[in-house]
Amino acid sequence: MLKRLVTAYVNHGSIAIPLPNASCGSRDGASTSSSEQKPPNRELTSHQPNSEASQCSPDNDKSMQPTRLLRASWSSTLNLPKSAFPARPPIPSPYLQRCTDDLYAWQSSTRPSANTFVLHDGPPYANGSLHIGHALNKVLKDIICRFQLSQGKRVHYVPGWDCHGLPIEIKALQSLGEKHNRLGPVGVREAARSLAERTIVEQMRGFKEWGIMGDWGNAYRTMEKGFEMRQLGIFREMVEKGR
Repeated sequence: MLKRLVTAYVNHGSIAIPLPNASCGSRDGASTSSSEQKPPNRELTSHQPNSEASQCSPDNDKSMQPTRLLRASWSSTLNLPKSAFPARPPIPSPYLQRCTDDLYAWQSSTRPSANTFVLHDGPPYANGSLHIGHALNKVLKDIICRFQLSQGKRVHYVPGWDCHGLPIEIKALQSLGEKHNRLGPVGVREAARSLAERTIVEQMRGFKEWGIMGDWGNAYRTMEKGFEMRQLGIFREMVEKGR
């Protein structure tokens, strides 16, 4: 109560503070005589609420309740900037599509292809939910792409997923509660492929919600047959060249 009165005094210079009831003991500064004081009734105070104390408490004393001045709203006195943007954008944000997919499509069709910045994505494993490592990786890449875009270049960034390897197989076996010797090689691959397909959908949705700009419509997956054939073709060229 005292803090609110001091705040009102500082803001307005003066304030009318109502005096408490005279019947509330020595609250008004006057001490009662020893003849008027009564010894406390221990039995009453230990088992029943003190009626005199409750009557003189600030909660029950109407004269000590906040005045209209204290209950007033001071929002109009704050000198804050005016903006049409909401304090917290709605979810999903109406600006997300324009700042990611629409922006990437626009720069791909309007910027000259001769001045292209290509970022090869080191793909994450498709074996689980997103975590802080994914955020650090993708946000840093997005910052690089957007900086190059601000320099007038066309950005070519195709994200992808690594769908092969032991991490995915272990995660798939853990989700099924099985061991590799019971499923066999074909069963393990089927379980891993099913897990990878579900994870890609989940992670892509998360990356888009983070505002990562890229060619998501053509995202590659290492388990696709076309991707595997292209990789084998590159290996053949390397063998023919003796590398």
